[in-house]
Amino acid sequence: MPCSSSTGVTILRSCLKELCSYVREHAAVVLAGLMKGGDENLAEDFRGRAYRDANAIQKKRRQRNSSSGLSIASIHGVVLALAACVLSVPYDMPSWLPEHVTLLAHFVGESSPVKSTVTKAVAEFQRTHADTWNIQKNSFTEDQLEVLKLHLDHSGTQGHRRGSQSGGIEYAQSDVWASAYSALAAGAALIAGLSINSSSGLSIASIHGAVLALAACVLSVPYDMPSWLPEHVTLLAHFVGESSPAKSTVTKAVAEFQRTHADTWNIQKNSFTEDQLEVLKLHLDHSGTQGHRRGSQSGGVEYAQSDVWASAYSALAAGVALIAILSMLAYLRRNGN
Repeated sequence: MPCSSSTGVTILRSCLKELCSYVREHAAVVLAGLMKGGDENLAEDFRGRAYRDANAIQKKRRQRNSSSGLSIASIHGVVLALAACVLSVPYDMPSWLPEHVTLLAHFVGESSPVKSTVTKAVAEFQRTHADTWNIQKNSFTEDQLEVLKLHLDHSGTQGHRRGSQSGGIEYAQSDVWASAYSALAAGAALIAGLSINSSSGLSIASIHGAVLALAACVLSVPYDMPSWLPEHVTLLAHFVGESSPAKSTVTKAVAEFQRTHADTWNIQKNSFTEDQLEVLKLHLDHSGTQGHRRGSQSGGVEYAQSDVWASAYSALAAGVALIAILSMLAYLRRNGN
């Protein structure tokens, strides 16, 4: 390992203070993954810090009756750390969890992106604990249960409920957190985002590793359009201006994405913003991918499938997950202080 787990957690905590929201969000996701089945003492220390930081903001709010004096980005980083703690123990109910998820719910009144993070994280907590909620709710005090109820009323999360076979309440899973539970998706997006925003310079091999990891995420959901995919494929397309082999990887991966989504593109393109669609268009213009088009029987546009990606993307995911995390930690160790 390029650095110890303790160093990795410290570096990732510093990423929660980044100005770019997607860097903060993916760093939180990696932290949640590291706390699952990792060093319990390290996880306990992280949970303690996250709770103290979040509680301090709430205390300042009550004292000043409104403002904590912190920027939205700073508050978001603190809330993401708390959310990472909550999402690190799906289905279980350790003694510290009621206090943490209740404190998290107190932030639902913040502006975006804080409110969105709270809503998605609490909804995911409720989804994973729905089947055993009749028992697990006894771990909460009446006041804590009331806070969660108020969170539902404020955020409108109740609108996402649907009946589960076990008689509990199953919540629609947030695609962001669902994909994020994969260290691959989070690590890839984090290191790729840092690569774009860094002027310190990474080696071609490091950039290619990050691009491969991001490409594996994009190619892991052929034909589907989860909510995280537009952001990931757009970020991938930004690397088309790199030298080979990164450019070649981007061209093949985006072409395969377009091939597998061609038949339903008229519907799925609505998941993209205008800016994201423009990035993909510029990618086509820059890479010359348009030249690979040929008519399909369904009337869509079928792209020549790369045999490399078609046969190997599922096997690639496991390997590049390790590359992404090791590259990320090595890079952040050099540039995180």
